Amino acid sequence: MNIKKYLFCLIFCLFFMVSGCAIALGPPTVDLKESQRPPIFRLEQVSEQKSGSGSEEWPGFRDLLIRALNQPPASSIFTKDSSGLVLKVEISSSHESDTSRLVGLGLLSIGTLGIIPLHYHSDWPVKGDVTIYSGDGKVQGQYHVQSTGTYDIQAYPLTMFTLFGASFQGDADAKEILQRTANDIVSQIMRAVDSDYEKLAVVYRSQMRAKAEQSVVEASSRDELRIIKSDVDDIPAAKSKLNNNKSYAIVIGIERYRQKLPGADFATHDAQTVTDYLTKVLGYPEENVITLLNDRALKSDFEKYFEKWLVNNVEKESTVFVYYSGHGAPDPRTGSAYLVPYDGDPSFIDQTGYSLKRMYEALGRLQTREIIVVLDSCFSGAGGKSVIAKGARPLVMNLEQDIKLSKNMTVMSASSGDQISSTYDEKGHGLFTYFMLKGIKNEDFVKQDGSLDINELHSYIKPQVERIARKQYNNEQTPQLIAPEKQKRD
Repeated sequence: MNIKKYLFCLIFCLFFMVSGCAIALGPPTVDLKESQRPPIFRLEQVSEQKSGSGSEEWPGFRDLLIRALNQPPASSIFTKDSSGLVLKVEISSSHESDTSRLVGLGLLSIGTLGIIPLHYHSDWPVKGDVTIYSGDGKVQGQYHVQSTGTYDIQAYPLTMFTLFGASFQGDADAKEILQRTANDIVSQIMRAVDSDYEKLAVVYRSQMRAKAEQSVVEASSRDELRIIKSDVDDIPAAKSKLNNNKSYAIVIGIERYRQKLPGADFATHDAQTVTDYLTKVLGYPEENVITLLNDRALKSDFEKYFEKWLVNNVEKESTVFVYYSGHGAPDPRTGSAYLVPYDGDPSFIDQTGYSLKRMYEALGRLQTREIIVVLDSCFSGAGGKSVIAKGARPLVMNLEQDIKLSKNMTVMSASSGDQISSTYDEKGHGLFTYFMLKGIKNEDFVKQDGSLDINELHSYIKPQVERIARKQYNNEQTPQLIAPEKQKRD
């Protein structure tokens, strides 16, 4: 009798051991990663066409896609600039109602006391197209995306108990499936546009250039500033053909500001022309040159490109070129010099500006062959390309104070610390930038490896700028060259 009891208990325990259910969710989880490329797209539309008997009772993917595309990391491919290439997503999804199947399975489970194994499977297929448009409405790229959300449950003996327990997890599982599917679609979108990034970036830069040329505005004494074409705007033939794609540049031009600051005349034109010289004359690959103009040059952009983008891209044999045209500002309390981003405020410059010290430290951490920094700005607060907090007096700045340049870095600035940087109105450029471009165009300052002989270039620029500033503007302006001692000329 005892043996029969033990045998019955053993069979009962084994029966429970093989009971239960296995639940599988699909698609697999996707690890979305932030794009390291400059954002060039503008999300304009996400539409969804739902079908199937269950289409009216389920939420679909549209809202999930919009939310995912507008949040990091996917939002890293989108710019707020109106010149961004338009990205539209059009998808169709299908879902059949599961109500009758679930009721039938439930009745079967109850009627058989949960002994008969059951299987339940449901799909949420979605597919569609992603289209990229330029500003003139032309299609620049089109990509197909598709994914399928799946819910699969295999229930074994005594399933009436396990299914009852699994039902409590049903809503959470459904949300998880929808989110996974949406993330899968977003991942496909990011991979698709990244595969054609170089081609699309050329179109984007062309749109940016055209927009800037049509709407260069002066924010100071004149209502509108006309672009003046000078000799340096005729781009010369290439003087270098680099083959290693290891030259990188950040070019910034801020002519108008969010705050009501005086305009930095010709700053955007300066920056655009410098970009043209880098890519067409000195051989920098277009995809390696970041050009930030006006409202695309926020403090967060300075932080992103100086402290992250360069770190992720430059190598030991790289050359890094940094150009800035716009306002500088001093901190009256500390005497520190700051670049003024588009959203900068001279009254709170330590919070809203980007200090030269911070920039030099970020550049100094790069393990690279050569770094050249060119600043067409001034920092005394005495006017020109310099601003200062209301009520504060201009300062005599020492731009070399507290600055420890790395051995591979050279800085060339438009003026000394107590001077202002002038524009060259008849040429449509900053005075310093005009002669820098003229020197690159007409003189032999480009080495065989494509790098600039910065010492010779400075020696050419300095007397030219001093002469025009004194003759035409009754102003003293002396371009400075700041470099480690062993790089300086006697």
